[in-house]
Amino acid sequence: MIQLEERDQTLLDLIRHAHLLIINKEEAQDLCACGLEEMDPLLRTMQELGPKTVMITNGREGAWGTQDGDIYHAPMFPGERVEATGAGDAFSSGVLAALIAEQPLRAALAWGSVNAASVVQYIGPQRGLLTRTQLSARLAEHPEYSVQAL
Repeated sequence: MIQLEERDQTLLDLIRHAHLLIINKEEAQDLCACGLEEMDPLLRTMQELGPKTVMITNGREGAWGTQDGDIYHAPMFPGERVEATGAGDAFSSGVLAALIAEQPLRAALAWGSVNAASVVQYIGPQRGLLTRTQLSARLAEHPEYSVQAL
């Protein structure tokens, strides 16, 4: 098993060739061994490892993403949080669904946030996962929600 804080060369090689890296803040800090707290430099440090697109999640604080020099912040999507198991996986699956649908980074962050917010309303990692239609409906129910360019 590879531990992030050990900065294993195999892991770094894989990341160097990745197009997309989705990681939580604690994992990013372990991987860079840099102690960075601010998201902007942490995103850029992760991107220097090779991926074109980097997204960092941070629980209730939301998620950040960078691509082509642009940085965005997606706040936590509205909803009751019962239990966080599966939130990261749900976020990642929402992001991937958006990117497969050729949506821009800003939309991918929103899709991931909506999917994660749905999953944390239930106990367990799968209940609450949304279809594309359900995801679009949730976004339409909250027109005030937006992903901000930084």
